[in-house]
Order: sequence, then C-alpha cells, then structure tokens
Amino acid sequence: MSPLSILVAFLSFLGGLWGAVYLQDRQVRRRHLGIVRALRAELRRVHSEGALENTGFHDGFGGVTLIPQLAPWVQGLLVELASGDTDYLREFMDLDRYLHNLAIAAPRVRDTQAHLTRMTDQLDFTEKSIPDDTLGILKCCKLKEEAEDKLRDAQFIADTDHKLVKGAVSDLLARIGRDEPRLASALRTNLPWRRPAR
Repeated sequence: MSPLSILVAFLSFLGGLWGAVYLQDRQVRRRHLGIVRALRAELRRVHSEGALENTGFHDGFGGVTLIPQLAPWVQGLLVELASGDTDYLREFMDLDRYLHNLAIAAPRVRDTQAHLTRMTDQLDFTEKSIPDDTLGILKCCKLKEEAEDKLRDAQFIADTDHKLVKGAVSDLLARIGRDEPRLASALRTNLPWRRPAR
C-alpha cells in the first residue's frame, strides 16, 4: 500500500466517523426539540384548564373542584431530557408538587366554607328559637369564629399554592421559550463549528 492510499483511507475513516457523530448529535437535538415542544403544549394545557384563573380554582360539575394534573407521559419525556439538563426535571417536579398541593387545598376551602355556613345557620337558629340561652349563643359564636379562622387559613394556603403553580408555569414557559430557538437553530446549521453555544 502506498502512503497516499493509507492517507485517503484514514481521511475517509475520519470523515465517516465525523458524519456519524454529527448525525447522532443532530438526532438527539431534534428529539430534545420535540420534547421541549411537547412540554410547552402540556404547560399550556395546564394553564388553560382553569387552575390559573384569577380565583385560583373553580367548581366544575357537581361542585367538584377542577385542578389539572400533569399528564403521565410527561415523566418519561422529563427523564429523557434530564440526561442533558436536570433543571427541567426539577422544575416540573416542583410544578407537579404545587398542583398536588393545590388539588388538596381547593376542596378544603370549599369544605370550610360549608362548615362556616352550618355554624352561621346554627347561630341564627339558636338566637331566634332560644333568645334567652346566652350560654348556647356564646358557644355558637365561638364555633362560628373558629370556622372563620379555619376558612381564612384554608384560603391562605390555597392562594399560596395557586401563586406557586402560576409562578412555576410562567417560569417554565419562559424557559422553554428561551431554549426552543437555541435547539431549533442548532438543527438548521450543517456546520458543527458554526453551531450556537450551549
């Protein structure tokens, strides 16, 4: 073998290796771009399903509070994306926890409102039916005050959880908005040395 044929074979090998690595990198970037777009669509769904309205939550059919949860397929995408960027995984896990807390807090507000209504009705009934029963009226007043305190606490917790959900969704949407153009521009370039910095 001549040195020229050895050089040509070596350069062909390097060109093939470079091409394979470049195509694999491009495929991973295309997959990550698809994941980022799917996650953005999921965040928009969570945002549009009512959890982020001004009231924080609303009653659906039959008085059931509707708080959206992340779709089960999100976890698989996050694990795949976490190989390159663990911040997405952490932020989506935080959002999932905030949604879960809000799903617990919202019915608690409804239940404490119903309890306060019962205590108010009981006080009104006691005042009208037995106006001379001072001890009974005082006891009903105390129960009503306790119900009002519980309602304030439940509303504070629900409002706090609502703010956390709203902040997490807006932060994630902003982050995805920043990362999507970077991932998309990396897919459009054919020259690895002209690829934007990560």
